[in-house]
Amino acid sequence: MPSRNQIGTQKGIALGTRGSRLLLQVIVAAAVYIVAARAAAVPLRSRGPCDIYGAANTPCIAAHSTTRALYAGYNGPLYQVKRDSDGRTLQIAVVPSSGSDPGGYADAAAQDAFCARTLCVITVIYDQSGNRNDLLQAPPGTFKGPAKGAFDTLPIADMAPVMISGHKVYGVFIMPGMGLRNNDANGIAIGDEPEGIYYVVDGTHFDSGCCFDYGNSSTNGRAVGTGTMETVYFGTSTIWGSGNGPGPWIMSDMEAGLFSGHDPKRNLDDPTINSWPFVTAVMDGGGGDRWDLRGGNAQHGGLTTFYDGPRPAPKTSGVYFPMRKQGGILLGTGGDNGNGSSGTFYEGVMTTGYPSLATTDAVQQNIVAAAYTARPLTVSRVTSFTPGSKQVVTATFTNTTDAPVSSVTLSLAPPSRRWSAAVPGTADKFKTFAGPIAPGATVSSAFELTAPSGTEAGLLTATAAWKGPAGAARSDTLPVRVRTVPPVRITEVRVDNAAAATGQFVELYTASAAPVDISNWILVATPSQWASTKLVTIKPGTALAAHSFYLLELAGSGLVAPAEAGASAINLWNTRDLQPGEQIDVDGETRRIATVGSGATP
Repeated sequence: MPSRNQIGTQKGIALGTRGSRLLLQVIVAAAVYIVAARAAAVPLRSRGPCDIYGAANTPCIAAHSTTRALYAGYNGPLYQVKRDSDGRTLQIAVVPSSGSDPGGYADAAAQDAFCARTLCVITVIYDQSGNRNDLLQAPPGTFKGPAKGAFDTLPIADMAPVMISGHKVYGVFIMPGMGLRNNDANGIAIGDEPEGIYYVVDGTHFDSGCCFDYGNSSTNGRAVGTGTMETVYFGTSTIWGSGNGPGPWIMSDMEAGLFSGHDPKRNLDDPTINSWPFVTAVMDGGGGDRWDLRGGNAQHGGLTTFYDGPRPAPKTSGVYFPMRKQGGILLGTGGDNGNGSSGTFYEGVMTTGYPSLATTDAVQQNIVAAAYTARPLTVSRVTSFTPGSKQVVTATFTNTTDAPVSSVTLSLAPPSRRWSAAVPGTADKFKTFAGPIAPGATVSSAFELTAPSGTEAGLLTATAAWKGPAGAARSDTLPVRVRTVPPVRITEVRVDNAAAATGQFVELYTASAAPVDISNWILVATPSQWASTKLVTIKPGTALAAHSFYLLELAGSGLVAPAEAGASAINLWNTRDLQPGEQIDVDGETRRIATVGSGATP
């Protein structure tokens, strides 16, 4: 027999009255209302640069950024970091829409938590276009990198903190020796096919080295001839050409030449850019004897065309027209892996097809709307402490908004209770500025930081808190790594040479008025293009007397590499004067020589 609930349900289904139809309509209407209410609670993310390019029939074929999504619908990872402490990796994703926050910016908080108290590097910048054109550690090319296997080194993950749409994110801070690349890219323009390229970079971080490029490169890390590259460049290199004034300039690297216009040496319409904290640099080319160079302030205004015309002279066949682009992608280096340049990258894309000026103008408006700004809080440089020493650390707040702020409070929290921090001459732990603080204005406070008597490492945390428009509370925190170390320095080093391959030494010195225990200290060598090698461990019970030296010298027949206990063979710098049958002692283990070979190389 059916239950009461079942009977009721059956009766409800059987009813064909107007009332039942009305009830159904009410239920449906309520469901629609609930869905609509939920949709309204999640704000729609505005379109990105690649949505603009796609709508203009010049779609992105590669899209890279560590700061934000470049498509309105992209919710995947932006980049990957690896931490030094244990080698683990983490993908840094896009913050999703939530409440009144449309999201779309990088989850810097996840990076901060993952990399706390250790060092992280950026190992991958993911391609948001779906074409798998990710940027990875650049392999060796014509020029070698300083990392193991002659690869370029990887960017340190927290070197370029900035704000985008009011949220902290990180850029890619490139120093000489660093670089990212993809020599097996998909769908990138080749030959004389048209393409568009732009990147947003730090307008204050540049140099004259070669070459802080982003764009189309060779696929083997080598210089494979003129006209085989097409990239955008920012810097002050004058080896091949320049713009007007002292630089930096936006130019294009087309292999064996950095060009600012048709004249291979100089374009007076390509101005020095020295007052924009963030720069949009645009280069479009191909599909005929034409290319253009454009630039703008990534925070305000539109783009200016610095050049639009034929390829650089001379235009003889096999030079710069027609182009012979190869279809690789690079960031921070030249096509031949020339890795002697510096710069900071935030976002960039490559398209298929030649974008119109109207399209790149719309992209610039999108970049401006993203609201790149410097972090409001900065801290002066902190060096290593000797135990018990003091340093003055200055915290500075800059109003990066377009409206006055008030009640700015600066504070400095030491790593532990063993440290102390206070405003000089007082016991105050913070300093408050009532304001108002005008847009662009700064306030600073000095703090005297005293290190503990022993050795310790940790994070010094600076905080700025303020009130924005309508009294809204805002804050920014900045962790700074600090440490105390014994007052021991490497004062002199001699490396091997042809005349005295074994005459190497490292000299230590302490300026301390008291002895310093250097038991179990390890001397590590990190040669370029090779893995680090432990050379020696100082014996337990070793103390460096006050104001004295300690010499680590390579013996004439010393070990090239550590010998494991019980080893049947050892590797020596040289075997001169050693004979079979002789008794030797290696790290306390007495053995008798069976055979003698030749000396080993480093």
